[in-house]
Amino acid sequence: MHQSSESIGTIAAALAKAQAELTNPEKSLTATIRSPFPREGDRTFRYASLSSGLDIVRKSLGRHEIATVQTTREVFNVIEADEMRCHIITAPAAVLKKLPSLGTKTAADLSLDAVKAFREDAISAGLTLPLAASRAAE
Repeated sequence: MHQSSESIGTIAAALAKAQAELTNPEKSLTATIRSPFPREGDRTFRYASLSSGLDIVRKSLGRHEIATVQTTREVFNVIEADEMRCHIITAPAAVLKKLPSLGTKTAADLSLDAVKAFREDAISAGLTLPLAASRAAE
């Protein structure tokens, strides 16, 4: 059985070089967590935005000719992949058919459609979710 690409050495070397260039993004944002307990003070911490980290990764990978790829399961994933500036976005036919509806549905509608699709997949696979007796009565 073929376990890996014949050119794995090329991509592995490029990835190693890209990883060596990676740096931590600047922690330019601040958040405060309010304590629910009167005796404890609030906690403040600094963090980096996801976009700043993605910028660092994309630049390093791009310098070594490594594309970023995103596989999608729902229409909203296409939007996310596009916002992350992925080079390649793969999508099943069912998602491709829904792309023309972009802009006609809200993010909530798209999310609800995804949840319904997951439910339909689970039912068609014969999966069930046992509920406690108290919840089943609701």
